[in-house]
Amino acid sequence: MIYESENNEKYIRNVGLMGENLVLLEVTNVKKRVGMNYHLFFASDRKPPLDIAINPEKNTVEYISYFIQDEKIVNKHFLSLIDFYDKRIEIVDLDWNDKNYETTFRKSFHVFMENDCIGIMDCGISESKSIMGYEIDRNNYILFDSNKKVVGIVMVKISIEEWNKLRKAKVI
Repeated sequence: MIYESENNEKYIRNVGLMGENLVLLEVTNVKKRVGMNYHLFFASDRKPPLDIAINPEKNTVEYISYFIQDEKIVNKHFLSLIDFYDKRIEIVDLDWNDKNYETTFRKSFHVFMENDCIGIMDCGISESKSIMGYEIDRNNYILFDSNKKVVGIVMVKISIEEWNKLRKAKVI
């Protein structure tokens, strides 16, 4: 479940060059929480999952991480498919607790670029579906479908330094 939130957490984005054809994209809360987080894992058999860590005290995003591995970021118009909201959210799963702190979904993602943006989007989402983008911060959004299921993330205002790291890794 998602709820609108008044949180004003600050985040940093990192494009981590891990080697040729391997890049880690991360959005991390500046004030790193000590202790366990809840996790939404979106896994395929090919690589580490898209990991969305949720702060269990505030229900806010603690970090998001995704590996681009042995694939290319494809030019594709995708931004017009998304309704962006300048509202932040809380993510709540009533089944999460100290013993049950992660939920894993079987999903694969495509990585797209358009203008100065990168989108990591569920392979199963159709262009006719409604996609809502809620603000993590002004440069990063988490995407949901009309059923409030996570379908990806969008990073906007990619810097020249970030593009250069992606070029150096040969993923664009």
